[in-house]
This record gives sequence, C-alpha cells and structure tokens, in this order.
Amino acid sequence: GLPVLIMNELKPCPFCGSSEYVHTAYYHFDDTGTKAVVECSNCACSTHYFDDMSEAINAWNLRTHAPELKPCPFCGGAPMLKFYAWHGEDIDDEPSAYVECSLCHCTSLSSCFVDDVILAWNNRSNI
Repeated sequence: GLPVLIMNELKPCPFCGSSEYVHTAYYHFDDTGTKAVVECSNCACSTHYFDDMSEAINAWNLRTHAPELKPCPFCGGAPMLKFYAWHGEDIDDEPSAYVECSLCHCTSLSSCFVDDVILAWNNRSNI
C-alpha cells in the first residue's frame, strides 16, 4: 500500500520557506506509470519523480541548502528571491522565479527553474 504521510515529516520548502504549502502527490504518466513527488504549491519547487513516495520524501528532506544570493551588482543591496504567475493564454503556466534587489529593484532573468535563476544571479560577470 501507499505510505501514510504526516505533514510535519516534510521540511519547509528550501526556496520560499513555506511549510503550509508543501505536500506529496502522485502523477500518472502513460509510459512510466505512477510517480511520487514532493512539491511546494507556493513556489512550484519540487523533487524529481520517484517510483516510491519514501524516496521522494527522503530527497526533499535530505537536500542541500540553496546557495546564498550575492549582493546586487549595481548598488550592493540585498537580493530577494521572488515568484510570479504569468496567467497568460496557458492557464497551467507554472510560477516563475526571479531575483530582485531590495534597494534599486534591478531584476535577474526569470525562469520556472529556481536553480537557474540563482546561478544566473550569482555567476554574473563582474566586468
């Protein structure tokens, strides 16, 4: 049978810090069957798809910490990871992440892949 999960077994989201919106889910894919995932409804962060829910929970709880964001390259201000939902023609669009400076409000590229946004902000050129 499927494992019974108590919500306090899941750590908060590593990207937005939410505990309230972190949950487990099963998705059915025609070619690979049903897969387990842990995801955050607040920012759309999720684990990889696993064959077993305990593997997904372990991946969520044993992850490494997201890297610290470097100061703003323009003013030295504190960066903030933010999210927005486009809600354009495709109603199922996932929220996108971006980094915004708390002082001058410059922004990074946006992507539904939070890791890409963090890497782009931190690996920018200092020329």
